[in-house]
Amino acid sequence: DAGRCERARCEAARRQRVMLRNSIRRLSSVVTLRARPSPNTAVTSACFTITNGAPVSPLKPHQLRCTTLLLSVDPFLRCRFNADPGVAYTSAYEIDAPIASAGLGVVTESNSEGFEPGDLVLEPFDAWPWADEVVLDASRVARVPRALPLLLPPSSLLGVVGQVGLTAYCGLHHHCAAPPADGDVLVVSGAAGAVGSAVGQLARRSGAAV
Repeated sequence: DAGRCERARCEAARRQRVMLRNSIRRLSSVVTLRARPSPNTAVTSACFTITNGAPVSPLKPHQLRCTTLLLSVDPFLRCRFNADPGVAYTSAYEIDAPIASAGLGVVTESNSEGFEPGDLVLEPFDAWPWADEVVLDASRVARVPRALPLLLPPSSLLGVVGQVGLTAYCGLHHHCAAPPADGDVLVVSGAAGAVGSAVGQLARRSGAAV
């Protein structure tokens, strides 16, 4: 019946989350910014310090302790290594502070209603610290539906199925002068980035040249 099928789907999703969690090598570490790269140069390992994680402390109300599973590394993060990122939608990384980006993890301890250990959670706005264990405000994350791993890889939430894809779709179909059509030529000024590359692919599916 419908109830038995739903329980089977939830159990399959739980097993998928366990497999994903166990496939990640767990290290007690935090990645912090040691030094900024010179302007217009590549970020190298000399820019980072890997240190032991902070001692476990009690959670405050409405907080979650999570184990990091996946982190998004997007081209636009390069500007965050500068003292002045040059854009209004993000802020610069601070020296000796953890690097952060969008991330996906599993809840190991919850002090917030609506979340429980084992839940997959997503932080899409570049505030998931690069650390094995993190403490996040529950208001900053979204709980991933338990059945979602049956439909697509959770990692896609950090790409075309998440904020990146939604931004690309809305920009292309709701903010362009006209949606791209067969035979059109579309110019994307930032096609090397996560959103821009998705825009190019969506436009090509519509028949446009990019």
